[in-house]
Amino acid sequence: MDVHEIIRLARMGRARKEIGRLVNASQPTVRKYLAWAETEGLLEDPLPEPAALEQRLAGRFGSRRWRWPPSVCGCRSAMARS
Repeated sequence: MDVHEIIRLARMGRARKEIGRLVNASQPTVRKYLAWAETEGLLEDPLPEPAALEQRLAGRFGSRRWRWPPSVCGCRSAMARS
């Protein structure tokens, strides 16, 4: 998922529901990252480059953010046994 794109679309005035549809993310996920972006001042200030944004995200959300897809990660071994 591209958080940079979520923020960019929000800055363009797109609704959260539309943003979720465009980036293939749930509304709670969009809401979480937009809330974070607002506290960081990213909705008004110049948007940092994607690499710098990723570093800030890692500082806030850590490596747990990268587990994808979460519903499959724990089930791979069970699926392999079937």
